[in-house]
Amino acid sequence: MTPKSVTTGKGLPVDLDLELRFRDQDTALKVLKKPTQQAFLDGMMNGSVRLVGDSADMNKLQKLLKYL
Repeated sequence: MTPKSVTTGKGLPVDLDLELRFRDQDTALKVLKKPTQQAFLDGMMNGSVRLVGDSADMNKLQKLLKYL
């Protein structure tokens, strides 16, 4: 994640500040199409979304996602 973009890719990342892991592609699309704080919290509570890294970067990501 940079100030201007979000990058995705296959495989395990190396030394990222923030990483989101989704149970499957459908879950990722559902959450990312409506990237509210509640959607991420619900996903983390039910185990379909996993946040790795600095949770403060989550606010930055949510601001960027609204432009998708």
